[in-house]
Amino acid sequence: MSPSKSDRPISPVGQMYRNEYARAVDLWKSGSHEEAYIICRDLLVDPAVGKWHQAGFHLFLGNSEDCYVEHTQRARDLYDEMPKETLRIDPNKDVAGLTQYLEMAEVMLAQPLLKLMAR
Repeated sequence: MSPSKSDRPISPVGQMYRNEYARAVDLWKSGSHEEAYIICRDLLVDPAVGKWHQAGFHLFLGNSEDCYVEHTQRARDLYDEMPKETLRIDPNKDVAGLTQYLEMAEVMLAQPLLKLMAR
C-alpha cells in the first residue's frame, strides 16, 4: 500500500508521509488498529498530502469499520487516475506496484458484505 523505495529522491514532505504510513502499519500490526486509523485520518485532512499517499491512507482505512467502502472506492479512484508516467518511482517496477494496489482495492470492494456479515 505504501510507495516503494527507489533510486530517485523523495521530497522531505513525501518522506514524512511515508514514515507516518509506516508508523501506522507498525501500530496496526501490533494490534493498535484505532491508533493507526487515527494517523491515516489525520493525514488525509492535510492539504499537502499528494495523491499517492492519499490513496495509500484511504486503502489502509478500507480495513477499518468506519466508511470502509468509501475509503476503498476513493483509493481505487486515486490509483486509477494516476498517470503512470508521473510516478516518482521506477516505471517498470512501480507500474506493477500501482496495478497491485488498484487490484487490492477492487478485491476489498468486492468483499463489503463479508465484513458486514462478520460483525
